[in-house]
Amino acid sequence: MIVRFCIPYIFLIFCISANSQNYINVTADYITNPSFEDHTSCPLGLTSVTDHWIDSCIGWTTPTYATSDYFNSCNTNGSVGVPNNYPATYQPSFHGKGYCGFLAYSSWSNSTWSEYIQTKLKKKLVTNEIYSFSMRINRANNFNISVQNIGANFSKDSLRNYNYFHPFNFTPTILNKTGFLNDTLNWTIVSGSFKATGDEEYLTIGWFGDTIQKGQFGNTLTTDCYFLIPPDTDIVTGELLFVPEIYYLVDSLTLSAPTKKNISNFSVNIFTPNNDGVNDVIDFSIYNLSTLNFDVYNRWGNLVFTSNDINLKWSGLNFNNNKLNDGVYFYILSAEIPDVKDKIQKQGYISIIN
Repeated sequence: MIVRFCIPYIFLIFCISANSQNYINVTADYITNPSFEDHTSCPLGLTSVTDHWIDSCIGWTTPTYATSDYFNSCNTNGSVGVPNNYPATYQPSFHGKGYCGFLAYSSWSNSTWSEYIQTKLKKKLVTNEIYSFSMRINRANNFNISVQNIGANFSKDSLRNYNYFHPFNFTPTILNKTGFLNDTLNWTIVSGSFKATGDEEYLTIGWFGDTIQKGQFGNTLTTDCYFLIPPDTDIVTGELLFVPEIYYLVDSLTLSAPTKKNISNFSVNIFTPNNDGVNDVIDFSIYNLSTLNFDVYNRWGNLVFTSNDINLKWSGLNFNNNKLNDGVYFYILSAEIPDVKDKIQKQGYISIIN
């Protein structure tokens, strides 16, 4: 007796947008004190070179000689409180009771001064993972210019250099794309997405300017500069009559990663590894597995493929990297998910059609 299998073909057309990826919030997994709520002691005043109140903000510090600041509602003297403080005059936090601040850019004579805040991540980012990062930025009231190149940089190494107070002039991982940051009332969101190398252990926030230009009489200016007060100059020397400088507040950091599919729902009936761009691989990298054993058998029960690669993308090849013939194959799948004790066990039939 000849048994014939009739397999219906259902062709599905998928339209996938790069922006349609769903993300989950992983901030707590990577960033300590992301809204600057927790502190070892209440800040008493604006920082000085020998008295970095930013260090009282748990998990955060200044990576350079320049003196970034910490603000919290526990302070009531009006200098570094929330909402009352010197740089902002009056600015409620975006979230909670605290935020940090940095003098993004200050120019005088032959030098510049830029402040940053930095934290060491709780763990390294995942190699080739796509992350989305956002933070809230507010321009302090009592300053005469604004800039746009505020950003966040994820790096392998710390940018720590206590002999340094100049701006970092390189393109950071995330760079503001909303234009000049002028808003003193609302918190502007600065955000972006990036692919991690897997070496990133530090996060640094501040002004990542542009090429610094020296003026005719020694003034050091940047083209990333919007004057909120007209830049009057001395009629004799031509030098600016005030020091161009700008201060920003930062609050509510968020790091997100794509959602992972659930291996418990794994189900493949028809597999078409014919390089047409549709259903060409069985991709296990989407499941966030800690272990995997994937075995494939032919109709006679012979093992034709096996792998324990948790990021396996199987394209229907056998042990010799040759394509398997069209037909019905049997698979056994055993996998583990981080923080889940029980193994996931799956088995079934796959029809390969090249």
